Amino acid sequence: MAKEAQIKVRPWCPFCGQDVGRPKEPVQRKMDEFTVGECQCGATYTCDPTGFNVGAAMVEAIVHACDDNWDLAWEL
Repeated sequence: MAKEAQIKVRPWCPFCGQDVGRPKEPVQRKMDEFTVGECQCGATYTCDPTGFNVGAAMVEAIVHACDDNWDLAWEL
């Protein structure tokens, strides 16, 4: 069995410098959704564990930051 990976540097917010927690599953599930989180300063972040869908993860973070308003998110 493989050893559990250790985090070398704790995730932190690039805007305020605070440590951020693990992204969580949203309350309302949708298709192709990533886990998302929010920093205390208001920044939104997401995680793509595969590393292959970074663009889609960025879109999910923007939509989450816009309170799931897709029209507003695409106009930014």
